[in-house]
Amino acid sequence: MDFNQLLLLFTALFAMINPIASIPVFSALTHGYNAQETRSIAIKACVFAGIALLFFAYTGDKLFDFFGLSLDSLRIVGGIIFFLIGFDMLKGKFNAPKRQADNGEIAEQDGNDVAIAPLGVPIVGGPGAIAVTMIAFEEAQGFTDMAALTAVVIAILVLTTVIFITGERLIKVVGESGTQALLRLMGLIVMMLATEFFFTGLGPKIVAISQQL
Repeated sequence: MDFNQLLLLFTALFAMINPIASIPVFSALTHGYNAQETRSIAIKACVFAGIALLFFAYTGDKLFDFFGLSLDSLRIVGGIIFFLIGFDMLKGKFNAPKRQADNGEIAEQDGNDVAIAPLGVPIVGGPGAIAVTMIAFEEAQGFTDMAALTAVVIAILVLTTVIFITGERLIKVVGESGTQALLRLMGLIVMMLATEFFFTGLGPKIVAISQQL
């Protein structure tokens, strides 16, 4: 696996997680916690997300075999999901789930609960990120590729942790307009990746169908 493939995974995973766009959600969910608690929640959320991502990455082939699925099917479905996510991002939208109380305010809850859900999953380790990781690992060949891909996933999660912790200062530097511009840029990248995944998976399916006719 060459450097370009690793860079593609890094870019795709960063665009799918999009931690900068998640800063307002992180800030809202950690409102009322001190700096040390907020830092701990960010770390725990990314560790839990990493466990989820790597679990599906390393067991993906077994899940596929058990259900009789193929990597091309994942590429097609993943491409559709990525395209819809990217389209929303391109329009400047980012809908992340929040736990709410009856009065509409974000409910107070234990920091560990916040770190696991919704921060760990599905905000950081969401379906899109899981699909991107599974596709990359399914194409890996040998221990070296798996180790390199694991390092990329860990690097993304470390970067996400840093962005969450320094989020408010980062927003002040980038500004609201800068955040929206980055969100749209990430959306465009996600849509291009979606198109690539979709047609890469669709091609073999069309060939297989044509051979059966």
